[in-house]
Amino acid sequence: MISIENRDTGPMKDTSRNIVETKEFVVNIVNEGTVEKMYACSLDYPPEVSEATMVGLALAPSRSISLHRRAQRALGLDHKLAGELAIDRSVAELSREELVWKRLSAVGKKLRDEHGAGVLILGCAGMARYRARLEDQLGIPVVDPTQAAVGMAMGVLLARRAAIADKRAA
Repeated sequence: MISIENRDTGPMKDTSRNIVETKEFVVNIVNEGTVEKMYACSLDYPPEVSEATMVGLALAPSRSISLHRRAQRALGLDHKLAGELAIDRSVAELSREELVWKRLSAVGKKLRDEHGAGVLILGCAGMARYRARLEDQLGIPVVDPTQAAVGMAMGVLLARRAAIADKRAA
């Protein structure tokens, strides 16, 4: 369970603000030796104060944040990324097609118009049904990764089949 204080008034706690701004966070498992320090971190500190420093916890950079960005760099594609925006819908909301379409359409337009995207890559297999409609609306290619992977697999299988047939004919 993750619990982040929800204030009725005033600024968000740093943890909440950081999650909203970066769309990233790390979950740490607390053991008995650090439980009191972790509790002390939950107290109200001003934004300029590091809770971890105040209670004597050493922080290490996360190796799990933005793994997909590291993969993009490894493939030499990071300079080609125009933007990455979430549609901000829960799993339960994904069944509400008109709600999803409205948000997906708005995000697609923003990526095209404000970020300069020339191609959109959908980030979830459940988005395949919107691909053609979104492509028609935006006038740029829209790729569904699941459909692309199936197409690539079919190409490999057909090429192997052709190679086997060529060997048999020879």
